[in-house]
Amino acid sequence: MGLVKAEIKNLDTNESLQVKFNPKEYTFEKTAPWKEHQIQGLDAPAYEWTSGAPMQLSVELFFDVYEEKTADARDVRTFTDKIENMAHVNPDKHRPPILLFCWGKKLQFRCLLKQLTPAFTMFLDDGTPVRAVLQCLFTEFTPPEEQLKGSRATPRTTRSAVS
Repeated sequence: MGLVKAEIKNLDTNESLQVKFNPKEYTFEKTAPWKEHQIQGLDAPAYEWTSGAPMQLSVELFFDVYEEKTADARDVRTFTDKIENMAHVNPDKHRPPILLFCWGKKLQFRCLLKQLTPAFTMFLDDGTPVRAVLQCLFTEFTPPEEQLKGSRATPRTTRSAVS
């Protein structure tokens, strides 16, 4: 059996990018926003829950093309630009794409790319970057109609079909 690779799928175009090196870790963050109400005479504020906040997935992706044989393949931006494009607005939809971050069968996270911080860490003599580390922050995406039905997916939920 081959190695399971992390993959980012663009659900709008059905294109996908397989990550050559699996992440060494990932983290999830979920906050529950509460609004503070200052009431004169109380030692602490009164709190009111207002609405939920999306789950966040933080992952570091590593790309290295130094060992590639052809000159065309020896520019790591071939991969990093594809991920950067996942944060750009699709002119037909007037928004960035909806994505699915997958790693094996256990992690399937429907999301948006909220933040991307690339660091290019190795270069050829002519300045061409051949190694990069991308800090990615993905934010959960669940359409309101699914939330109202109570069918909110969690990152630990495997979905066989995602629309």
